[in-house]
Amino acid sequence: MYQSEFLARLVTERLIRISDVVALTGIPKTTLYRLMSQGKFPKPQKFGRASYWKLSEVKRFLSDPGHYSPALPQDEEGSPPANRGSLDLERTSAEDSRA
Repeated sequence: MYQSEFLARLVTERLIRISDVVALTGIPKTTLYRLMSQGKFPKPQKFGRASYWKLSEVKRFLSDPGHYSPALPQDEEGSPPANRGSLDLERTSAEDSRA
């Protein structure tokens, strides 16, 4: 079941180039890259040297630009993975403060 859902999503997900992103959003290229570095705009997928944006992510940004946040990666069951990284960071911070 998971594989068929993945394939359906893969086939229907459209990738667009930066010129299309600029045309859709009306935002200049340099501003888009600044927003990406701030986590306020979707980052591209890289294929070799070429960059492509998921049309669905650009549309999600356009639906509410002021409150955009990157989507969390989904695990096989469709729920966000457990956030183990923050626990490791807390432990590392505590260990660093003792040193």
